[in-house]
Amino acid sequence: MKANSIQAKTFRFLVGPKRLSLFLGLGLQILAASSSQAMDSADVLPRGIYSPSIRIGSVSGIGQEYGSDGALQSLGDIHTMTFDAKKLISLQPQVAQLVSALNQFGSQNLGDKINLGYLKFNIQPQINYYAPVFARGMTDRWTLAIGAPVIRYQNSVALESTGSNIDAIHAQVGSSSGQLNSAFESLKVNLVAQARQTIASLGYAPVGQTNKSFVGDVQLASLYQFYKSDSHKLLSKTLIGLPTGPEPDPNDLTDLGIANQSSIEQQLVYNYRLFAPVTLAAKVFYHYNIADKVNKRVPMDANDTLPAMDQTEKVRRKMGDAAGGGVSATYEMFSRLALSAGLEFQTKGGDHYSGSMPYDYAMLEAGTNSNYQLAKFGISYSTVQSYFRQESFMPFIASFEYSDIISGVNMPRITTNELWLTMFF
Repeated sequence: MKANSIQAKTFRFLVGPKRLSLFLGLGLQILAASSSQAMDSADVLPRGIYSPSIRIGSVSGIGQEYGSDGALQSLGDIHTMTFDAKKLISLQPQVAQLVSALNQFGSQNLGDKINLGYLKFNIQPQINYYAPVFARGMTDRWTLAIGAPVIRYQNSVALESTGSNIDAIHAQVGSSSGQLNSAFESLKVNLVAQARQTIASLGYAPVGQTNKSFVGDVQLASLYQFYKSDSHKLLSKTLIGLPTGPEPDPNDLTDLGIANQSSIEQQLVYNYRLFAPVTLAAKVFYHYNIADKVNKRVPMDANDTLPAMDQTEKVRRKMGDAAGGGVSATYEMFSRLALSAGLEFQTKGGDHYSGSMPYDYAMLEAGTNSNYQLAKFGISYSTVQSYFRQESFMPFIASFEYSDIISGVNMPRITTNELWLTMFF
């Protein structure tokens, strides 16, 4: 019995946070600067006031993902591949002859125990960004803003192979059979080298170190405060995303794919002044992704987890819409300092892909529905009120916010630290 060399035909790993929301986590959502220190503020700028600001942040934790069962795992663990007897037979049917022959040695069923080892992926993605924003009070109730994020994306992907028992089982059964010796030799495959060779042969960019900087999608914001009293404020906020960022790269397994998407989001934000230092806020939103076309490598079937380059097609894409909301509270101290805390949630529908080729487009849609629950905490320092009292030489707000996705389904864990500096003139 002769077994040919194992060809590692299947390597599937999503090393980039493919389901990062454009409207969550990165701090790229345009929230026009106002004179308020409150989290989820329902304020707008006064008529004729200009407000330049910049948001500077980092995103970590995206090397972990909440799976379809809600369990949190590292991307490396999720995409570790085990080349046991069953897997080897699926890749190379001739291995079944070796398994059968080994099972005849004693009563230990050695054939069923053969294992070429584990192919592990050590994945360490990191995102840093800054987003300049410019806002203007068009009337006392209406503010317009525009901004765009500049994103730096870094990723390190290291492949490692461990856990092979081929040599140990070969030593146990001995070298008396030439056919068995030949079969064992064919199983002594360097999984890391084979993985890299397979990736290269299919036209994908080599995995390793990634360091990219790019300008993301421009966003426009319109804020209209249609009710205001001493205790209550109600704001309508419309966010428009323009597809100005780079298109997703179907030949890069670590591509983020978070830009070049047209979208419209509508929010309603309500503020209630509970008593002098405390403001409560609530919001709801609906995010609509506009259908477009994008280059994708489309699988032939469920087993085609690393499609070839000639399976690239300009497919029709409709990313799933999302809906959600949140609540928060802000406590103001000494007229300048404010502390905030809040919770948010979101549910997103699955994406839909279609095309004209005999491919399995449903494979692109698997696992694209998601939900999350997020906790956030903030602190801000404002000189706005003291400026009007002529106690400060200029009005500005400096804020810091920490947020973390504490649970979810089909979502990377996104931990964001963001500094937001805002001026007024």
